[in-house]
Amino acid sequence: MTATVVLVTLLLAPAASGGGPAPVTPAACQSFSRASEKLPPLVRAWFAHSGDERVLACPQTPVAGGEAVAPLYFGEGAVTQHGEVCSYLSHGLTLAGSGDAARLARPGSTWRPRRGRVSRRRSTRAA
Repeated sequence: MTATVVLVTLLLAPAASGGGPAPVTPAACQSFSRASEKLPPLVRAWFAHSGDERVLACPQTPVAGGEAVAPLYFGEGAVTQHGEVCSYLSHGLTLAGSGDAARLARPGSTWRPRRGRVSRRRSTRAA
């Protein structure tokens, strides 16, 4: 055997025998619709002020050192059909703020949550 073949064999041996670290498989994305029963608070708050029909939350692979990484979020609009082609609008969402002030927002958005409760019902009684 040549030195190169021996070196390659030694480098590949731990991976082939299972001695090396196993590759991390990313978890599947979760899709939430307005009708979903268990909505995360961030998604519930996003639906309260957006026209999106769905939010997709995709976990990211942890960085070296095992630090948790926030999932990626995407907003999706209603499906429309043009002839035989179905399509929908999709856009990225960013996690703005932290802790109790965390919220989903479109990149570059200046939306701020309103303080207090806002009622959207209109009275139909005559004055």
